[in-house]
Amino acid sequence: MILFVATRMSVTAHYFKYYVGDQQLTIFGKTYTFGFIALTSAFNAIGQWLAILGVIFTNFLVKKIGKKPAFLGLFITAVISTAAYFLFSPEDVVLIFVFQIIGSFTGGPLSPVIWAMYADTADYSEWKTGRRATGLVFSASQMSQQIGWAIGAFAAGMLLSTFGFQANMEQNEDVKNGLKALMSIIPAAAGVLAIIMSLFYKLDEKMMSQVEADLSAQRAKGEA
Repeated sequence: MILFVATRMSVTAHYFKYYVGDQQLTIFGKTYTFGFIALTSAFNAIGQWLAILGVIFTNFLVKKIGKKPAFLGLFITAVISTAAYFLFSPEDVVLIFVFQIIGSFTGGPLSPVIWAMYADTADYSEWKTGRRATGLVFSASQMSQQIGWAIGAFAAGMLLSTFGFQANMEQNEDVKNGLKALMSIIPAAAGVLAIIMSLFYKLDEKMMSQVEADLSAQRAKGEA
């Protein structure tokens, strides 16, 4: 999941500077020219705000359908929204921002949902083994995230170099297509792998209700 996010974030500024470039937009009958810095800033700001709105919506969704279905549904939508960027030309600025709104709103809640799933994993571990391993579970998750960020940034840089990228100059079509892939199908592929792995996660609400009930009973017995 972190590879899905990190790869794309590593090339967002490059994507707007060397692929999208300066664009003209007509707003309420007036035409404005926006440089890549303004477009990049607006793109990232919209992403942050919509992710926050998505997080606010998370609790409602999880209560309605459960953690795993919520995670899978949100992640699939975010992956499709990301993959769509492969179809966009530099002039499709409105579509670029529309799909940023969709992808950010559905991608933002992924982190709080997966952290809640980590907590369920810790409870399940105690229920299964009789030993509490919360620290180990969360330490492993944090380490995997750090590794994901490092690999994502490194892979993006290596791929840009492979495509022939050179900073501060006009890029050829291979580099532009590479930037488009790094914003779309490459992170989407990492997302698909994460979704496939998530299908094997078996701690649904029914099982966790049983786990929590059993653990509560064991702890009450231990305190008696």
